[in-house]
Amino acid sequence: MDSLLLGQPTFTGMMLVFLLIASIWSMIWQGIALWHSAQAKQKNWYIAMLVLNTLGLLPIIYLIWFRQKPKKKK
Repeated sequence: MDSLLLGQPTFTGMMLVFLLIASIWSMIWQGIALWHSAQAKQKNWYIAMLVLNTLGLLPIIYLIWFRQKPKKKK
């Protein structure tokens, strides 16, 4: 109770679980998107995703709308 009076937030187990899940979620999406942008030689996207941490939102946007689709082989 003293920590609440002093304005210091308490860190519960649920917060820790949420933080762990959010970190794993972000790493997975960021890894996939960084791989695709590096393979397509899209340096601007690679740098933006490497620098900005958006909990997977920027990598998901890149993968859905801006990723270069692989060319079909005949």
